[in-house]
Amino acid sequence: MSFLSKFQGGFLALAATTTLVVGGEALTRPAAAAETLAFWYGPFQLTLPISDLREYVNTGTIKPELQSFLGLIPQQDREQLLGFMKVKLPLNVVAVSNLVYSPAGTQLINQISPVFMGPSAAVAPAVRGSVVLATASPQGLSLVSFMEQWPMPQMSLDVRELLAVSKSGLDIQSLVGGLMK
Repeated sequence: MSFLSKFQGGFLALAATTTLVVGGEALTRPAAAAETLAFWYGPFQLTLPISDLREYVNTGTIKPELQSFLGLIPQQDREQLLGFMKVKLPLNVVAVSNLVYSPAGTQLINQISPVFMGPSAAVAPAVRGSVVLATASPQGLSLVSFMEQWPMPQMSLDVRELLAVSKSGLDIQSLVGGLMK
C-alpha cells in the first residue's frame, strides 16, 4: 500500500470518527475539543470544566470552583459575564460560514482575538472553526457552545479583554442581524 493510500485511509478514518449525525445533518466536531476553560482575570487564574459552565447556563447551578472565581470579579463585571454566557444566537450556519471568511468577519475576528490567549497564528482559525461548528450545533451559537467546539484541549480566556470587547461598542448585532434564522 502506498504512502498516499495510507494517508487517505487514515484521514478518512479520522473524519469518520469526528462526524456526528444530528437531525439528519452531519456535523464535524474537532478531534480534540476543549474540555477545560482557563479564565484569567489579571493575576488570577482558574481552570474549570466546560461542562460546569454548560450546567450553569442550563440550570443556573454555580459549582464551588466557579463561585470561587466569580468572587474575585467585581459585582458589575460578574453579572455581565454570567449574562454573556447565556446569550444564544439563532444564526444560519451557511451565512455564518460566509461571514467569518469575509473582510468584515476577518475584521471582527481580529478585534476579538485578544480575548483568547495562545499563539496568535492559531487563534483566528480556531475562532472561525469554533463559530461555524457552534452555530451548527443543536444548542446554536453561544459562548459555551463556542467553547465546546474549540479545537484544543483547553481554551484560555482573558476576562478583562472579554469585558473590554463587550464594552467596546463592536456592532456585532448589526453585523449578524441579517444572519438570523
